[in-house]
Order: sequence, then C-alpha cells, then structure tokens
Amino acid sequence: MRTMLTKFVLAVALIGSAAMGQDWTQVAGGPGPRTGPAMTLDAARGETVMFGGIVPFGPALDETWVWDGVSWNQRHPAHAPQVRSFAVLAYDSARGQAVLFGGITTGGSLLNDTWIWDGSDWTQRSPLTSPPARIHAAMAFDPLRCQMVLFGGSFATGFFGDTWTWNGTNWAAATPGVSPSARALHSLGFDAISGQVILYGGDSFGQFLRETWGWDGSNWNLKTPAVNPGPIFDNVATSGRIFLYAADASGSPSYWIWHGSNWIQLHPLHAARPTFPVISLDKRGNVILFGLTPGVTATTSETWLYPLGTQTLTSGVQITTSGFVFSRVTGTWVGTVTVTNTGVTPLAGPLGVVLTKLAPQLKPINSTGINVFGVPYLTLPGFDTANGQLVPGQSATVPVQFPAMTFEAVAYQGTWQ
Repeated sequence: MRTMLTKFVLAVALIGSAAMGQDWTQVAGGPGPRTGPAMTLDAARGETVMFGGIVPFGPALDETWVWDGVSWNQRHPAHAPQVRSFAVLAYDSARGQAVLFGGITTGGSLLNDTWIWDGSDWTQRSPLTSPPARIHAAMAFDPLRCQMVLFGGSFATGFFGDTWTWNGTNWAAATPGVSPSARALHSLGFDAISGQVILYGGDSFGQFLRETWGWDGSNWNLKTPAVNPGPIFDNVATSGRIFLYAADASGSPSYWIWHGSNWIQLHPLHAARPTFPVISLDKRGNVILFGLTPGVTATTSETWLYPLGTQTLTSGVQITTSGFVFSRVTGTWVGTVTVTNTGVTPLAGPLGVVLTKLAPQLKPINSTGINVFGVPYLTLPGFDTANGQLVPGQSATVPVQFPAMTFEAVAYQGTWQ
C-alpha cells in the first residue's frame, strides 16, 4: 500500500456534557426597558452589540450597549446613528463589522441610512443606491457570497417584498424570478448545510405567515419542512444554524433550530418569555434574549441566556493530532486525534472532539454528527455516554477519516491551520 504524508493538522477542541439539560438562565443588570432595539454578535470583538430602541411610552434611543459574555456595558462612541427603533443590524464576517440599516425615529420618520460599527465607533456610509426607508425588515449575512441580504419590511401604508444585497460599499436590488410575498416581522439567517439564507414567517396585513424560504444568491425557493413553527417573535443565526423564538396561538413561547431541511423543537426545562424580545448570540455560544419584563407595565427589562450547543473544555486537557496519511487502497485520508486528561479530576462523559476549522460543506466520513453550530463532531470511544469518565492521566484516541481530495479543497479555502 502506497501512502503519502500531508502537512495539514486538524484544529480540534474537546467538548463535554454541558449540553445535557440545557435551560434558560436569567442574568441581572443591563440596559433599561426598550422595545425595537437591534442586536447582533460582533464576532471580531467577541461582543454582542445592541443599538437603539424606544422607551415604552417615551422617546427612541441612540444608545450603544455591548454584552461581553458576562455583563452589559454602555459604550459612548464619538459618533452614533440618530435615535431609532425597529432597525436591522447584522454582522458582516467578511469585513469584520456590523451593519445597521433603517428604522424609525421618535417622530415617526422612516429611515434608510446605513451605518457601520467597528467595535469602537459608528461610521455612516454613503452608498450610491439604498433600499427605501422601512422598519421590521430582516437582514442576514451570506458568507458564501460575501454579501448582506435584506428582505421585506413595512412602511406607512404597506409592506415590502423586495430583496437587496450589500457588498460593503453599495446596496443592489436583486431581481429573483420567484420571491416570498411582501411581509414584515419575519426572520433571516444563514444555513451552512444548504448554503442558503433561510427566511421564516412574517406578518402581512394581520396574517401570520408560516412559510420557510431559501435564498441561493439569485433566487428564492420555498422549503417544505415536516413542521413549521408558529408566528415568530425573533430569530438568530448561529454560525450556520438558525435559532427561532416563536409563540403559539396562546402566546406561549417555543424554541426551534433549523437543521438544513426541517425545524426541530428544543425543550428547555423552563421558559423565557420577555415581552417584545430581541435575540442574538454571545461569544460563549449562548443565545442571548433581551426584552421587557412581562406583567410589570413595561418598566423593567430582562436578559436571558440559553447554552446553544456544547461546552468546550480547555483546562486540564491535552489534544494531539497525527499527520494524515492517504491510502490509495481505500481512497481516504486517515489520521487520529488523542485526548489526554492532564488535570486532577475526571472528565465526565459524554466526551467528543469537534473539528473547528472545516469548510461548511465538508464532513469526516466517520463523524458522529453535526452539532447545532454546523460543526462535525466525533465521540470518544468508550466515553460517549454519561457513564464514561476520562480519569487523570488517561488518554483516548479517535480515528478521523476524510474522502479523497478533501484536503486540497480545504487548504485552498484557507480553513485549516
């Protein structure tokens, strides 16, 4: 059997059982009560940024707040967009900046300006063309095509059903042959499995829409999942997965994840149900939910966290990877990942490794599955249940196998280290 060595090394992290028994946790402190702020994770700075909103029965705001994974802190940038609520804000991972568009002022003026947040200050952009002014639109970044996608929204007398893209400099109106109907209060998020921006729900003249659509960069296509959630409150794209916060006819909340072709309902131990919430992620992989405290006449706000995924174990762990060998007999690349407990306490199962720098479309042949972040994982043999414990000094090895040509494709995209 002829073999060939490669220079590539996997980027690997050990994951533990923190995903078991996931639940919402309320955290103290934070911004004052407001509805309609815009919020997104600024991944370059590891901060969740929130802008604007309107105080109940009061004025709109121009405040900038950031959540650092532990607490809220107000920022005081040298420049800021004018007061507004119900704008859209999404993170552009290709350019390392958050993009804010639209909204409405205290006096009721609709806006169509574009602003960029770089982690310390706001900068207004002056594109040659811009979408018409609107509120209640939805916007998400498409990393495969390196463009922001905006759809729909509402104005004084109706709804928009248009699609726009932002390339970092200018807005361009798309002309799809098929498109969702005009609507507002819908959701957008990027799905790594299909490589599409997924739209769900919305409201059109009082009719709550329970549709799922996909945008492939040039056209919209209607999805046919086995089940559609109820009318949505808000959603968040989770590094290739989409988390949805919905409500049934009685107003009871429900929580969903889009898994490439279907919606899967999550069942936390308790319900978080702030009024008029907005949702994002934080740097720890939590869903962060901010809104008004229900039943308190809108005088206080509250923040909730939901651990979406698994816990990465970094202390007391040593991870080593072998060089990968290509077998012309099997036509696959084969290597191993070895995990050693270098700490003083056992690591409780289930335990597995995640391959953190794979291109979204690639997956090991022998992976156990894909977690909610779209990342392949492999459980450690013998430690894949709650009964398994990796004791101090003990090691466990898991094989990793890829199809032929995988490495060339991944290396070209710069996704390996």
